[in-house]
Amino acid sequence: SKNVRNKLYQNLVNREQKIANGKLDISGGASYTGPVEIELDDVDYIMGTWRNRCAVTGARFGTVLFLARWDTSKPATPDNLVLMSTHALKKYDENGKASIPTSVQSKIESRLAVCRDLNCDI
Repeated sequence: SKNVRNKLYQNLVNREQKIANGKLDISGGASYTGPVEIELDDVDYIMGTWRNRCAVTGARFGTVLFLARWDTSKPATPDNLVLMSTHALKKYDENGKASIPTSVQSKIESRLAVCRDLNCDI
């Protein structure tokens, strides 16, 4: 829905501002790479990429989802954003990719690679 899309987008913008201001500490460090490089319409595409589910747990219903950069040294583009639940994102921020099983990391990286190969940087 439009409200979900707007909320995801605004939460991503707020998250990136916290990184820029040093108010969000992410395990392994996250560099501010400039403003978010997606538009509201891109959020629908990204949600479809992850099938409206948490990329880490697969959770969908009753789950609050957020967008986060997978590679924190690269900008927030459609081929570098992952949909995560509140719980998965908290663990990701605290322990980085180490909080995610390697098999799941591989699936995430494969899906992002397909997006890059299809020139999904809209």
